[in-house]
Amino acid sequence: MAKEGNGTFGFIPDALIVGTNFVNSVANILSSYCHKTTLRLVLQPGCSFVGDILGFEKSAYHEESWGRMIDIGPLQFGSPREIVIPMKIPAGENPYLEAVITFPREGRSHNLSIIGADRVTNEKCIMAYYRSLGITKALTYLHAIDTNGKYNFE
Repeated sequence: MAKEGNGTFGFIPDALIVGTNFVNSVANILSSYCHKTTLRLVLQPGCSFVGDILGFEKSAYHEESWGRMIDIGPLQFGSPREIVIPMKIPAGENPYLEAVITFPREGRSHNLSIIGADRVTNEKCIMAYYRSLGITKALTYLHAIDTNGKYNFE
């Protein structure tokens, strides 16, 4: 239900949990910067995507003529987001990707854009890669479990 409603879900098994659920919902609302965020990844000349975006279900993004559009969901205050995008980029110093994030806030749509040109790998990049790879593997295993609880690896 939370996935379909692009939000959260709170289960209330009995009346004692109503207050807890209310407090959790208010905390979620107050910690959210915006509830629906999209990211456009615009390829620069000579560059291409190599495989899927790590850490996301395939239903969260789609191909466009200019690159990819990703639904990254809500943004929380103080919670950074890392998105690992396997790419083939040419050598040199030319830009390889433009990232444009779009989010609604205070009744209007906002856009922020940045051009990627750095070709430096650091510890943060490596950690983000392995974290996203782990999420991708976990999603693969979860999708392999059918409704009877049996594994169906095809």
